[in-house]
Amino acid sequence: MNSEIARHYRDVIETNFKYFERATIKSSLEEYKAELLKETAKIESEKDRNHNLGFLKSFYNESLEALQESGEEMDYIMNSVFQNLKGLNFIDITKSIKKQIISSISTFKLKEEYTSFNGLFFEYNSSPNFSGIAFKERNFEVIIDNPKYIEFEDGSYASDSSIDFEFEEIFEEILGGEFEETAWVFEFELEIFLKVKETAYAIVASCLHDAIKSEDVIKPLKKCGFEQNGVVYFNEHDMEVKSIFVNE
Repeated sequence: MNSEIARHYRDVIETNFKYFERATIKSSLEEYKAELLKETAKIESEKDRNHNLGFLKSFYNESLEALQESGEEMDYIMNSVFQNLKGLNFIDITKSIKKQIISSISTFKLKEEYTSFNGLFFEYNSSPNFSGIAFKERNFEVIIDNPKYIEFEDGSYASDSSIDFEFEEIFEEILGGEFEETAWVFEFELEIFLKVKETAYAIVASCLHDAIKSEDVIKPLKKCGFEQNGVVYFNEHDMEVKSIFVNE
């Protein structure tokens, strides 16, 4: 399962890099307008349709004004972001994650009632900090293509501690600063901004899987109780969907 998850992240990275070759803020804005018009047409309530159309008109016109005023500068910022993402050294990221996880494992301890754990679920919340939560349930599966929201019940966690790492380079230098300011001009609604964020997290997730499967990480993890068929997953905290199913 881990190999399937890792392949999913690699596919996301490859697909998004191809998207960046042709995407501009203007083209993303037009795609957003077309999609919202398509979805609005499906709404039965005239009041709700008019609400959507009113929002779209305002958002679209304000976005066009922003592009007319600073479009060239914004495109330059986005091109720089694309190049910075492509220039990331996956080997260095993997080494950094390995080093931090090995250090974090040294303080990791299962609850007394557990002798092993079957899942390591890394959560993030728009920061460079990633927290790996151990959970015990054996009967779960990872569904990548059609996730839905689940909540872990009290007692699901196999440890009161977590296995953590952080990666400031991507999330401060690439996703912060001028990129974030540009994205919020458009309320972070456009696909071009969402794909940048998705790509950054996919790169970290891919490197995380490379780090986890290395002998110098998996060996101490197994000593802590990580089972042979244990799954590692990665998801944004408090999203409406989570790509993990427990006891379904």
